[in-house]
Amino acid sequence: MRIENPLDRTARDAERVRRWLAHDDQDFVVRVYAAVIAPDVSLPRTPTCAVISRDQLPAWLRSLPLQRSLTEG
Repeated sequence: MRIENPLDRTARDAERVRRWLAHDDQDFVVRVYAAVIAPDVSLPRTPTCAVISRDQLPAWLRSLPLQRSLTEG
């Protein structure tokens, strides 16, 4: 059985989420970022998916650009 690359699958799932959110409300552009949490962060990341450890998750989330178009409203 062929195994799919988890980074490719994560990036594809993130794109599906982005399209799903954008379909419901087209007043703003939704940015979705993909990341795989792995114990071995030496895995090569791709242009569409980051590879981070569980400890790096808070810092990675803080490093993402703010989505100015989203408000509480």
